Amino acid sequence: MSFLRLKSLFTKFWPYLLILCLTAVYFYFLLIDSRYFFYDDFTAFTFVVPRTYTRIIADSLASRDIDRHKIIGYLLTKFLYHTVSTRVEMYFAALFIIHSLNSSLLFSLLRRLTRHTLTSFVLSAVFAWRFYLWWFSNIHTLLAALFSLCVVHLWLNFLSSRRFLPLALIWLISPLMIYSYGPSFFVFPALFFLTASIYGFRNARQYLLYLFPFILLLIVYFFVYTRAPDSLTRFSMSENPYFRPISVSTFLNVQAQFLHALNPLLPVSIPLLGLVAGALLILTAAAAGHSFWLLAAYLTSIAPNSFFPNHTMFYYLYYPIIFLLVFIARLMRTRYWPVALISVIVLLNPVVNLSQIAFRLRHPAPNFEIKSIHLIDQAVTQAVKSGQTRIKLSNWEVTPNLNHAIDNQALPLFLSGPQKDRFHYSYSRDTQILTLTPRP
Repeated sequence: MSFLRLKSLFTKFWPYLLILCLTAVYFYFLLIDSRYFFYDDFTAFTFVVPRTYTRIIADSLASRDIDRHKIIGYLLTKFLYHTVSTRVEMYFAALFIIHSLNSSLLFSLLRRLTRHTLTSFVLSAVFAWRFYLWWFSNIHTLLAALFSLCVVHLWLNFLSSRRFLPLALIWLISPLMIYSYGPSFFVFPALFFLTASIYGFRNARQYLLYLFPFILLLIVYFFVYTRAPDSLTRFSMSENPYFRPISVSTFLNVQAQFLHALNPLLPVSIPLLGLVAGALLILTAAAAGHSFWLLAAYLTSIAPNSFFPNHTMFYYLYYPIIFLLVFIARLMRTRYWPVALISVIVLLNPVVNLSQIAFRLRHPAPNFEIKSIHLIDQAVTQAVKSGQTRIKLSNWEVTPNLNHAIDNQALPLFLSGPQKDRFHYSYSRDTQILTLTPRP
């Protein structure tokens, strides 16, 4: 291959290569930082492993618990378990691949809307680094973002071509998106505001006709599934993580928590939230154009997760932040670009945890919980052979995370003995005894 050909390829693909390098560094960091499966991962294993693929789909669709409507992620979890068992590095590899795809699609979207490669790369790189999610249970959010980004690209194709094919593809992708993570369906009303940011609100209204079927389905879906008795009970109990008091004060409180999640150096403060929002609105007015509607798109996409004051999670921001990044990219293409650049640093704090990651890259740590699982496996195998039903362990070996796996009866999935499924497992942190109770 000639030098000119290589130069041409590098000129075309260097942003994607550098984004891949960033995500690869973070992936390597996870492999040497003693990370393991987390609480929700064990719950997912106990749901998917005993079921066939068709049973996973059927049971998920039959349930009115919206948390069960993460079918695509459950199917992928099932596939990985039967392909690589519980090798956690392979699950992290799946997250790495999908997040890298999302970061690349975001770069393409930003460049498409701003026509500026460097600006698009900088913001995509911030996303690739800052929004790397490592709990495998976040696979649902990553998949939803992947399909959401595809929908946004297809919608822009439709706006530019007025052809039927992009709309047809959106109809095909939509079920994959909503059955990855239900709240991602709010991307459709957000698309209207994205369109308004391009053509203006008045001109964008003509496209509501094409979005209306999706928005109608969204209303029906959430009316049916969020009105389920179990969901209503969770939403009404103040001690429940999913307590959902719908009010303006709750919304503002949660947005203040999201602001703190974006930059842990900022306190959880509603006055500070008002100051940041006011500054963004002033910037929008000064820059003219229709960028205000991108803020509306962001707020719309994050709305379904904006009323859980007891459960404000960073991963809720993963795909709504796309619209905020488009907003910042627009501002960076104006004369106010220094202020926009400062807003990236203040709002997103791209260097958070950088010192921790740099330290771990120099000083890798063995995976403690993998060692603990091996010790527990050996102890259980020996106890079964000798007929013992009580095993002395230690709280040092049985971390709270592994204790959750035992409580949810996920432990047998990580054991190697042929008789591992014959017992019910329980662990007491007071006596530090693992008890094996024969199943009937």
